Amino acid sequence: MIHQPFSIDQIQDLDYIAIVGPTGVGKSGYAIQLAQQYPNRFEIVSVDSVQVYRGLDIGSAKVDSATRKDIKHHLIDICDADARYTAAQFATDAIKAVGDIRQRGKTALLVGGTFLYLQAFTEGLSPVDPVTDQARAKVAEIHTRGVAMAWHTLNQVDPMTAKRLAPQDWCRIERALLVYYSTNQPISMWQAKPRRRGHNYQGTTLAVWPKDRAVLKENLAMRFDHMLDHGLIDEVKQCWDKYPKLTVDHPSMRAIGYRQVSAYVQGKCDYTKMRHDGIVATRRYCKRQLTWLRSMQNIHTSFTDPKQWDKFWGLC
Repeated sequence: MIHQPFSIDQIQDLDYIAIVGPTGVGKSGYAIQLAQQYPNRFEIVSVDSVQVYRGLDIGSAKVDSATRKDIKHHLIDICDADARYTAAQFATDAIKAVGDIRQRGKTALLVGGTFLYLQAFTEGLSPVDPVTDQARAKVAEIHTRGVAMAWHTLNQVDPMTAKRLAPQDWCRIERALLVYYSTNQPISMWQAKPRRRGHNYQGTTLAVWPKDRAVLKENLAMRFDHMLDHGLIDEVKQCWDKYPKLTVDHPSMRAIGYRQVSAYVQGKCDYTKMRHDGIVATRRYCKRQLTWLRSMQNIHTSFTDPKQWDKFWGLC
């Protein structure tokens, strides 16, 4: 549904505008076009769990340096690949970034597809005690026995959470186990507590949907091939060479594309399987994003093509 275009006065009243959608749908392009159309009106805050890492440029589809020089971007290249950046850290950093942008009389464009990060910023997170090093070591040891064993372990200590997670969903299983072994309490107990938002910013959310999912599916395959052709394998090799403490359990190397290429450069699979696995993982991620997007409340306007976007902003 397309609402009436925003006026400049309405934009001035907003602290942020979130532009969300699945991977490969063109969110960054829409945001850059808007920022270029209205100079000195917007700055962009990346909502991407991979773009925060230095050196992970090709596989995360970072905006090129020339564009970033022309349009101020935030929360890109803020930590090393062997760090562990979290949704809670993002919320803290995004709150500061939006506040700084507002002090300059501008509106923040929050752009990206890491919906957990956006939720952490817009709704806050349930309070959870910090994860301990001992818990990380224990969960890493459990992981060596396979994801199925990890789910079985979770089912023993936190059956409520295990029942709502797929046995292959390592990311969420890992998080639940880390919380349990750090706090001796199930993550469901922590999630039942009130969320803490940490700000009173006013904003709105715009959603970009694929006009044709079959076309997007093919485009995602071509995009992964483009990344491979333009140096993704060398980029992954450089990360492993630069960070001696880097492991496959670090969030950076668990990211889609980086996980599959890492397996290839470490001799765990051939090129054909790496490419196939990378494309399949990207498409599955896109599907999960679309599911999350459908569940989101308070989306102001949705778009499926550039003409709708231009009309909404009065660019045509």
